[in-house]
Amino acid sequence: MNLGERLKLLRLQKEISQTELAKRFNIARSTLSQYESNTRTPSDEMKLKFAEYYNVSLDYLLGKSDSSEPNTAINLTEKDKKDIQKDLKNIMDDFKEQTDGTKYYNGIELRDEDFDLIETAMNVALEQIKIKNKKKYTPNKFKK
Repeated sequence: MNLGERLKLLRLQKEISQTELAKRFNIARSTLSQYESNTRTPSDEMKLKFAEYYNVSLDYLLGKSDSSEPNTAINLTEKDKKDIQKDLKNIMDDFKEQTDGTKYYNGIELRDEDFDLIETAMNVALEQIKIKNKKKYTPNKFKK
Protein backbone atom coordinates (compact mmCIF):
# COMPACT_ATOMS: atom_id res chain seq x y z
CA MET A 1 0.00 0.00 0.00
CA ASN A 2 1.46 3.38 -0.97
CA LEU A 3 1.36 6.74 0.82
CA GLY A 4 -1.75 8.01 -0.95
CA GLU A 5 -3.71 4.83 -0.25
CA ARG A 6 -2.70 4.94 3.43
CA LEU A 7 -3.72 8.60 3.72
CA LYS A 8 -7.11 7.87 2.21
CA LEU A 9 -7.65 4.74 4.32
CA LEU A 10 -6.75 6.58 7.54
CA ARG A 11 -9.04 9.50 6.65
CA LEU A 12 -11.94 7.14 5.93
CA GLN A 13 -11.32 5.21 9.15
CA LYS A 14 -11.48 8.49 11.04
CA GLU A 15 -14.71 9.31 9.13
CA ILE A 16 -13.57 12.76 8.11
CA SER A 17 -14.13 14.36 4.72
CA GLN A 18 -11.37 15.69 2.51
CA THR A 19 -12.74 19.20 3.02
CA GLU A 20 -12.63 18.90 6.82
CA LEU A 21 -9.14 17.42 6.83
CA ALA A 22 -7.83 20.00 4.36
CA LYS A 23 -9.12 22.78 6.62
CA ARG A 24 -7.46 21.17 9.65
CA PHE A 25 -4.10 21.15 7.83
CA ASN A 26 -4.64 24.50 6.16
CA ILE A 27 -4.26 23.11 2.66
CA ALA A 28 -6.57 23.08 -0.35
CA ARG A 29 -8.94 20.13 -0.68
CA SER A 30 -7.54 19.56 -4.17
CA THR A 31 -4.05 19.27 -2.69
CA LEU A 32 -5.25 16.60 -0.26
CA SER A 33 -6.99 14.82 -3.13
CA GLN A 34 -3.71 14.82 -5.07
CA TYR A 35 -1.89 13.38 -2.05
CA GLU A 36 -4.45 10.58 -1.79
CA SER A 37 -4.29 9.82 -5.51
CA ASN A 38 -0.46 9.88 -5.54
CA THR A 39 -0.30 12.63 -8.14
CA ARG A 40 1.43 14.89 -5.63
CA THR A 41 3.75 14.07 -2.73
CA PRO A 42 3.42 15.89 0.59
CA SER A 43 6.49 17.52 2.11
CA ASP A 44 8.31 15.67 4.87
CA GLU A 45 6.85 18.15 7.36
CA MET A 46 3.33 17.40 6.13
CA LYS A 47 3.97 13.64 6.32
CA LEU A 48 4.98 14.07 9.96
CA LYS A 49 1.83 16.07 10.63
CA PHE A 50 -0.31 13.33 9.09
CA ALA A 51 1.47 10.66 11.14
CA GLU A 52 0.92 12.64 14.34
CA TYR A 53 -2.71 13.40 13.49
CA TYR A 54 -3.52 9.74 12.78
CA ASN A 55 -1.25 8.53 15.62
CA VAL A 56 0.65 6.14 13.36
CA SER A 57 4.33 5.63 12.69
CA LEU A 58 5.91 7.34 9.72
CA ASP A 59 7.02 3.90 8.48
CA TYR A 60 3.38 2.78 8.38
CA LEU A 61 2.31 5.94 6.58
CA LEU A 62 5.04 5.46 3.96
CA GLY A 63 4.16 1.79 3.48
CA LYS A 64 7.41 0.51 5.00
CA SER A 65 5.59 -1.23 7.85
CA ASP A 66 2.25 -2.93 8.25
CA SER A 67 2.11 -1.97 11.91
CA SER A 68 0.30 1.29 12.50
CA GLU A 69 1.64 1.52 16.05
CA PRO A 70 3.47 4.79 16.54
CA ASN A 71 7.15 4.51 17.25
CA THR A 72 7.64 4.85 20.97
CA ALA A 73 11.25 5.67 21.48
CA ILE A 74 12.88 3.69 24.24
CA ASN A 75 16.08 5.17 25.49
CA LEU A 76 18.79 3.16 27.15
CA THR A 77 19.63 4.14 30.70
CA GLU A 78 23.18 4.56 31.93
CA LYS A 79 22.83 1.18 33.67
CA ASP A 80 21.76 -0.40 30.37
CA LYS A 81 24.80 1.09 28.64
CA LYS A 82 27.15 -0.15 31.37
CA ASP A 83 25.59 -3.62 31.19
CA ILE A 84 26.06 -3.67 27.43
CA GLN A 85 29.70 -2.61 27.75
CA LYS A 86 30.31 -5.34 30.35
CA ASP A 87 28.66 -7.98 28.15
CA LEU A 88 30.55 -6.74 25.10
CA LYS A 89 33.88 -6.91 26.94
CA ASN A 90 33.15 -10.50 27.99
CA ILE A 91 32.16 -11.50 24.45
CA MET A 92 35.23 -9.88 22.87
CA ASP A 93 37.58 -11.32 25.52
CA ASP A 94 36.18 -14.80 24.91
CA PHE A 95 36.53 -14.32 21.17
CA LYS A 96 40.12 -13.05 21.36
CA GLU A 97 41.23 -15.68 23.89
CA GLN A 98 40.12 -18.73 21.93
CA THR A 99 42.86 -21.33 22.10
CA ASP A 100 42.40 -22.75 18.62
CA GLY A 101 44.93 -20.41 17.00
CA THR A 102 44.81 -17.28 14.88
CA LYS A 103 41.40 -15.81 14.09
CA TYR A 104 40.38 -15.72 10.44
CA TYR A 105 37.50 -14.30 8.51
CA ASN A 106 36.91 -15.27 4.92
CA GLY A 107 40.38 -16.82 4.79
CA ILE A 108 42.16 -13.67 5.95
CA GLU A 109 43.78 -13.28 9.37
CA LEU A 110 42.01 -10.70 11.55
CA ARG A 111 44.09 -7.71 12.69
CA ASP A 112 43.51 -5.49 15.75
CA GLU A 113 41.58 -2.91 13.69
CA ASP A 114 39.36 -5.73 12.44
CA PHE A 115 38.54 -6.60 16.04
CA ASP A 116 37.64 -2.93 16.61
CA LEU A 117 35.14 -3.12 13.75
CA ILE A 118 33.69 -6.35 15.11
CA GLU A 119 33.41 -4.77 18.56
CA THR A 120 31.64 -1.69 17.16
CA ALA A 121 29.17 -3.84 15.25
CA MET A 122 28.55 -6.02 18.32
CA ASN A 123 27.92 -2.89 20.40
CA VAL A 124 25.24 -1.69 17.96
CA ALA A 125 23.69 -5.15 17.87
CA LEU A 126 23.60 -5.45 21.67
CA GLU A 127 21.99 -1.99 21.98
CA GLN A 128 19.30 -2.93 19.46
CA ILE A 129 18.65 -6.22 21.24
CA LYS A 130 18.33 -4.38 24.57
CA ILE A 131 15.86 -1.87 23.06
CA LYS A 132 13.84 -4.67 21.43
CA ASN A 133 13.66 -6.57 24.70
CA LYS A 134 12.67 -3.47 26.64
CA LYS A 135 9.82 -2.86 24.18
CA LYS A 136 8.73 -6.47 24.36
CA TYR A 137 8.99 -7.07 28.09
CA THR A 138 8.29 -3.66 29.63
CA PRO A 139 4.66 -3.53 30.75
CA ASN A 140 2.55 -0.93 28.93
CA LYS A 141 1.83 0.95 32.16
CA PHE A 142 5.51 1.95 32.32
CA LYS A 143 5.72 3.15 28.72
CA LYS A 144 5.39 6.87 28.05
